[in-house]
Amino acid sequence: LVHSYAVTAASTESQRAATALVHESHVILPAARQEVKARWEALASALKHGLGIEAQQPDGAFYYWMPLPDHARKDPMAFCIHLRNEGGVVVVPGHTFGEAGRPFLRLSFAAPPDQIALGILRMRPFWEAPERP
Repeated sequence: LVHSYAVTAASTESQRAATALVHESHVILPAARQEVKARWEALASALKHGLGIEAQQPDGAFYYWMPLPDHARKDPMAFCIHLRNEGGVVVVPGHTFGEAGRPFLRLSFAAPPDQIALGILRMRPFWEAPERP
């Protein structure tokens, strides 16, 4: 019964918050758009200067579908786990969203611009093909 009430409708407080956001959307939306734009620009700049990637701005959301380097395409999950464990950067392998996403990873640019730039900088060593013995 508790589960049913928790997932079938938004709580009263959530509804009040949503109503306040709608009433103040003339203030909130322009500020939110500017913030997303600044974060996208930070990501696009970091990708270009850090990894040599010319990124195309997504049509919506705050995710960028980033092409995996060739050496990571055999096992994207292992690459993403290695990137997390050794580089301190969390990304999601694209194939978790379907086979069409296999050659990509999904990268969020919802973080502050300085953290985005740092994350891309940390990714740089993992982007180059590993040396073969």
